[in-house]
Amino acid sequence: TFEKLPNGPEKEFYIIAMADTQPKDSLVIERFRVQAAPEIKSYTKGLGLPCYGVVLGDVVNSRPYLMEPMREELRYEKLDMPVFTVMGNHDHVASSKFEPLLPDECNRDFYIKIQRGFEECFGPVNYSYNRGDVHIVGMRDVINTVNYGMGDYKLGFTEWQYNWLKQDLALVPKTKTVVLCIHIPLQNQGKKGDGTYRQEVLELLNGYAEAHILAGHTHTMYSYNH
Repeated sequence: TFEKLPNGPEKEFYIIAMADTQPKDSLVIERFRVQAAPEIKSYTKGLGLPCYGVVLGDVVNSRPYLMEPMREELRYEKLDMPVFTVMGNHDHVASSKFEPLLPDECNRDFYIKIQRGFEECFGPVNYSYNRGDVHIVGMRDVINTVNYGMGDYKLGFTEWQYNWLKQDLALVPKTKTVVLCIHIPLQNQGKKGDGTYRQEVLELLNGYAEAHILAGHTHTMYSYNH
């Protein structure tokens, strides 16, 4: 049930960006629970404004059975804020048994299969929502190049993802701020990335009052201006 916000649209709020939580076992999830979560809650409580969290991919470390336990730690009741997720390369697992797909399965079926477990746990891998004058988009920017698990991968978007974003942003006035949440930074065009539809996505962001990209993957903190 949708309810109107008591004080109208939220013109001011914080986005709390997290990335590469990447638990490989229950001990790491416990560490998130007893170390990271209390710090996050303490920090956001002192901000005095609504907060929205986003995990910028690699929510788990190639272990699909840890998706549900990690989701429990990201619940509103645990962190006192809604938390969104983005799919990373370590979240790409075709099945819990790490089975390869059959040779006759088409590429789109492959994407659907490796996304399904993540989507069933965390929701769509491509989505958008508004808060005040800000339009926030979450997208998968990882393209697998083999038919199993996280395997080998590259930076990029599919054609249908690009068309989806183009249609989505067509409804967003240029006076708005747009925040794109992804996993692999768009300046990463090294050994594992050829940047399919990278430039086209950047061009879609051009012309807005403000455009920001939040990404994970590198395990380091830095700012970059395109």
